[in-house]
Amino acid sequence: MGEKGGKLVTLAGVLRLPSSGNDRLPVVILLHGSGGIVDFVTDWEQYLNSMGVATFTIDSFTGRGIDNVGNDQSQLGRLQMTFDT
Repeated sequence: MGEKGGKLVTLAGVLRLPSSGNDRLPVVILLHGSGGIVDFVTDWEQYLNSMGVATFTIDSFTGRGIDNVGNDQSQLGRLQMTFDT
């Protein structure tokens, strides 16, 4: 919740570089939805990589021990996921 005394969480992410990578590339930061990193997220990674754009997808769930919030959004709010970025 962004509280000063809150539990520390280690977040991870996936960096994907286009095959035609240069020294400097544009990058898009992707944030998954309620179901985690699923097909529509990886579809965006592939699409952007095909255009020469790197992607970094933040995983807001794994470090918190969450698989899915589809049935219980109170597990992790969208605002907290935005802070993760």
